[in-house]
Amino acid sequence: MLSVNSVFQTGVKATVFVLVFAIVAMAVGIDLSRNVMGHKRKFIFFRTFNWLTMGMSYACLFFARYNWSAINIAPVHAALDISKSQYGTIITAGLWSYALAAIVNGSVVDKIGVRKGIMIGCFGSGALNVIIGIMFFFHPKGPYWLPLYWVLVSINNIFQSFGSLAIVKIGAYWYHVRERGVYSGCFGVIVGFGFFLAFNVNQMISAYIPWQWCFIIPGAANLVMATADYFIVRATPEDAGFPAIEEVDAKTGEKVHHEATGQSFVVSLKHVVTQKIFLVLAPLEFCLGWCRDGVLTWYTGMMLDVFNINKSSAQLQLASGIVTIGAMFGSLGAGVISDTLFKSRRPPVAFIFMAGLIVSIFLIMICPEVWIMAFLVGISSIFFSAVHGITLSTCAMDFAGSGSTGLAVGLLDGIQKFGSGFQAIILPEIIKYGNKYVKVFHYEHWGYRLYAAAMIPMAIIGTLCLLSILFKKPPTASQIGDEEEALLTATDAEEGELLDSGVAYHEESNDGLLE
Repeated sequence: MLSVNSVFQTGVKATVFVLVFAIVAMAVGIDLSRNVMGHKRKFIFFRTFNWLTMGMSYACLFFARYNWSAINIAPVHAALDISKSQYGTIITAGLWSYALAAIVNGSVVDKIGVRKGIMIGCFGSGALNVIIGIMFFFHPKGPYWLPLYWVLVSINNIFQSFGSLAIVKIGAYWYHVRERGVYSGCFGVIVGFGFFLAFNVNQMISAYIPWQWCFIIPGAANLVMATADYFIVRATPEDAGFPAIEEVDAKTGEKVHHEATGQSFVVSLKHVVTQKIFLVLAPLEFCLGWCRDGVLTWYTGMMLDVFNINKSSAQLQLASGIVTIGAMFGSLGAGVISDTLFKSRRPPVAFIFMAGLIVSIFLIMICPEVWIMAFLVGISSIFFSAVHGITLSTCAMDFAGSGSTGLAVGLLDGIQKFGSGFQAIILPEIIKYGNKYVKVFHYEHWGYRLYAAAMIPMAIIGTLCLLSILFKKPPTASQIGDEEEALLTATDAEEGELLDSGVAYHEESNDGLLE
């Protein structure tokens, strides 16, 4: 006879499954229906199908990247005969290798193109995860295996970085800056779907079949998506037979053609790092990486240890589900708000959600009850996912332009992963020594309270970084009243200047994307 708890678990899982796919469908519907630039329907349909294929590939990359975090639990530590801190070094090796690879591979993806980038990422990561899963069936045990784990997770994350950079760069080619907030929201929905695969599905895999399959199944999924990318994905509108969306560099005023964007690394680097917005976003991303992966990496262990639940409990399933749903709603909401209420201005939206992240982490720190904790973890996901989408993807596209988007995203994503890597070393030590030495009010798990407290200063610093650009308007933003006025008419000038982002655009009308 089924218990009330098992029935509830089944209900939670079913609800999460339905909501996840419903939100993905909603994002697709929004992208298909919103057409502020007057594109032809044929263009809209192909563009959505194009990014959705890449998006599913990116979600599968999450499936094969965060599997290490999803099975960051005591039974796996015991199976490998390593400690929690030693397991944390594996995650750190992956994060830091991803950080370095993203910085280097950004310019590589700018040159080889998004289609090759996503295929390299999916095929390489997929094949390696299958190999790792098979290796673990031979039960390697002991800390002396750690160097091999570091190498394997590092190689995996090098492949992963190609796909991560490609998914953002394709938006710079296919979406006008007035459309990029919503695109980043749709991108965030895909990230949320990736969380769903990485945490919900991997946790279900480890609960019902050997945990080694948490590598083999994601690996196989990536190999399938690499094949789909080869046949479906087109990097630019020109590759699909549509006219190009040409850009005008905001710093030089010169027209940028897609076929001429393979500029040297030094030129691209100077173009990116000399802009004030990059100098603001860089420390923000470090702090965001500390907080974002601080929550994602350790919330499972916190709920299991502090509240003494098991890994198949309804509370943990609920938390994982809300993390996914929260990530989707946070990203999509931030993108829509940015393009509509703030007329494609990104800093105010990021500031609001960073402030919310501070509050949610504080509540996690003082939370006394497991059910409340499950909701708080999901609520924090709303906030850090919103900031992640609006800063890492949208802002990078806006200020770098399509020619340097890969490099800009690589630099910012790399900096974020350095923050993530440091938390994976420092936070488990805080948990370990806090649990061991801090004994107040007969409470046995102060380490996890201190772990949450250690994320709050980083969230505050990240929020303060945004103040320097929060109220700054582009030079001609005050002249713009609404979305239609944001483009100069063709009779006034050959090129239309988009004012709010500081990047100007012109779309060719022959055979026309514009009607």
